[in-house]
Amino acid sequence: KVRKDNCDVFLSLYQSTTVLSGKTKHLMIVHDLIPKFFPHYLNNGRKKLYQKLVENSIKKADKLVAISHRTEKDLISHLQIDPKKITVSYIDVDPIYKKKVTQAESQKVLKKHKLNPGYIYGGGGLEVRKNVESVVRAYKLLLENADKKDKLPKLAIFGKLLPELAPLVTDLEMLVSQLGLKKQVVILGQVSQADSPVLYANASLFVYPSFYEGFGLPILEAMNQGVPVITSKTSSLPEVGSDSVLYCNPDDVEDLAMVMKNFLANDHLKAALSMKGKERGSHFSWEKFVAKMNNIIKEL
Repeated sequence: KVRKDNCDVFLSLYQSTTVLSGKTKHLMIVHDLIPKFFPHYLNNGRKKLYQKLVENSIKKADKLVAISHRTEKDLISHLQIDPKKITVSYIDVDPIYKKKVTQAESQKVLKKHKLNPGYIYGGGGLEVRKNVESVVRAYKLLLENADKKDKLPKLAIFGKLLPELAPLVTDLEMLVSQLGLKKQVVILGQVSQADSPVLYANASLFVYPSFYEGFGLPILEAMNQGVPVITSKTSSLPEVGSDSVLYCNPDDVEDLAMVMKNFLANDHLKAALSMKGKERGSHFSWEKFVAKMNNIIKEL
């Protein structure tokens, strides 16, 4: 199809196995190199072969756009890509997350999910890499050490469990049951895009201690809704959060629990992070991304 249409440039929106021949230039957006850091994702021969083909395609592309400096660094370190071949351009959230949530929307969505405003929010996927287990275990520590247990906000977790991906995912229902948290933890499952901004906006805090991200869209979604964020000081997450979020050690549940406890006890911090998060979110835009892409295409 590309040869038939005599295309000048072929744009891959995600790393793929595409390899082009002829005069058509190949511009590829690379989001992350997750299998390099979590080889258990490649748990069969088919996946290993596919990953090799993807890496070959990345190496043969004429130009790469990395969505973070961390992804750029990983391309250079792990695939030996020439730095001159890479341009970094930050992506942005869907415009729906930049709109102010109305009171009517909040009432409707919270009623649907049986929630009251002010809950602690977590999720973004149930892959083990997302570290949802640490969020639940940190919440358990908070509950055990709370002076007034009934005053601790409930924990709401979103993300769809795909059993066929075991052991790459966290069985959230089993974990919550084992920890005796069925009354305190609300498992939302997969949340629709229409509901998602509303669920962020009505949370008191979003907790996202991921082990590795190529960018970290969930924390940017939360920041755009003015929700304070706790995340990991790893991979690309500090690039997105900067000084507008709180950081934790994703390998240390007690550290995460302490950061959460300190946040919940400090109303001034809540207000400051809400404001700083919104301001930080405004630095990311699709207009900037598209302008940079256009410049790259012109140079190819």
